[in-house]
Amino acid sequence: MTTSFKPRTGFIFSSSTTSIESMSFPTETLAAESATLSTSQAERSPAFSKYYGYAMGGVSSGTVSKLAFKTRTTVNAASSLGGTLRTGAAGVSSRIAGYRCGGAYNPGTTTYLGTVDKLFFPTETSLVLGSGVSAYDGRTGVHSTINGYICGGGTSVPYNASQYSTVDMISFQTETISSISGMVAARAYMGSANISSYALNVGYLLGGQTAVSPVSTSTIQELSFTTNTVSYSAYSLYAAMSYSGAYYSKYKGYGLNSAMYITSVNFQTRTISQSSSQMNTAARSQPIGVQG
Repeated sequence: MTTSFKPRTGFIFSSSTTSIESMSFPTETLAAESATLSTSQAERSPAFSKYYGYAMGGVSSGTVSKLAFKTRTTVNAASSLGGTLRTGAAGVSSRIAGYRCGGAYNPGTTTYLGTVDKLFFPTETSLVLGSGVSAYDGRTGVHSTINGYICGGGTSVPYNASQYSTVDMISFQTETISSISGMVAARAYMGSANISSYALNVGYLLGGQTAVSPVSTSTIQELSFTTNTVSYSAYSLYAAMSYSGAYYSKYKGYGLNSAMYITSVNFQTRTISQSSSQMNTAARSQPIGVQG
């Protein structure tokens, strides 16, 4: 993505159904889209280009569904992801490719993967990178214009037994992977609840789980794309979030809590507010967000 990228609409893809819901950023109004995804499957990973939003893979297939931002129509991408089917994989996007990173074979297994699948947007071909990220379930991603950051994660035997603060960085230019300073606090299962502000050079990591119970949190951690360090935000979410979704415009980011109310982060004033609008029931289970 470039700093000139100015999305006008955010889209939420459901995992439990094939439904799509949208928000017009200028008016912050919500609408149910007539287009639907080709399949419903849990644990999708998000990616987006200038023209399309992608729901990548998941627990039951490597199929990649895509939404054309201009026509609001959907179709499957030309290629499926070639990596192992898995849960809890993070998604990040460069200008020309989307990456699905990490995850686990199935919920409740002890097999965790660091595999990185790449979807090349111009041809919609896929491949597996030679290097991988740290092998955890329940990871989340933010990205700058030059790097993707794969954050946190957990192990789920017993359920959500451990959480990690690890942050892996993917250079979009060289596709090499390195570790940077970790999160302030370990978090897992944030879902796609992440927001990238190109203007501020900051990624926002929203909520996540902290304990075996499990316990969801309302904290926000900020990852500086300039210094590659993470700190607590001065603000918190209105409600705890995990397995959640998010999307963002040039000026605001929007996160969805467990009741699917929308919390917004104003990039200019660095303030938090909560909308009285509520997402459609059909979009609530493990949603992922894209913008275009």
